Amino acid sequence: MSHEIVAEIRADLNRMANPDHADRAKQYFKEPIETHGLTAPQEKELAKKYYPRVKGDLQKAIDVAQELIASKTLDEAQVGIRILGRMRRHLTPGHFDTLDTWVDHLTNWSKINADLVG
Repeated sequence: MSHEIVAEIRADLNRMANPDHADRAKQYFKEPIETHGLTAPQEKELAKKYYPRVKGDLQKAIDVAQELIASKTLDEAQVGIRILGRMRRHLTPGHFDTLDTWVDHLTNWSKINADLVG
């Protein structure tokens, strides 16, 4: 089920892609990035759209976020983090091991989103 949600999110990201904005974003970062060129408000819009599909199921939200973060595409990671961030009050120290495995995918400062941490 989480793969279905991720596929729908990716379809929306592709539909909303803005190559001009993506090119500007790629020039902004020193390291190479992959991006569809969405703006932060667009990422928030997608997270808001898909949050009801995981609401009440923390494991599903974690699975969706994990798959999106692992893609190494900036917009996908941001949407995943924003979705999970809406459920942050349900995260416990028992989730740390799972979240810790994501560190290798957080390759630049923009993938660390305040929606998850506070």
